[in-house]
Amino acid sequence: MHQVEILIILLYIPTTDPFAVAVVKVIRTGDLPTLKRLLAEHPEISQARLGDSGMSRTLLHVATDWPGHFPNGAATVAVLVEAGADVNARFTGPHTDKFQLTS
Repeated sequence: MHQVEILIILLYIPTTDPFAVAVVKVIRTGDLPTLKRLLAEHPEISQARLGDSGMSRTLLHVATDWPGHFPNGAATVAVLVEAGADVNARFTGPHTDKFQLTS
């Protein structure tokens, strides 16, 4: 039997990075055309984490974040999942998720 090594590289984007600020704004305003364009130009962001190894979250967390009710919320989640976002990704940091993104 062959042993397979899998290397997982996590992309962390500082929350103050202009790109992170822009993509969060796109999600919170429900700007689907721009989100789709950003994902097409930078497919790696679908699985990126905003923050650092001490505390981070994914774009799906942003889309479902408090206070919620962002425009085009369900469509935004669908676009992110279609682009490869991990629906099982957990928030990392000093508190834990009270619920999972999947049912």
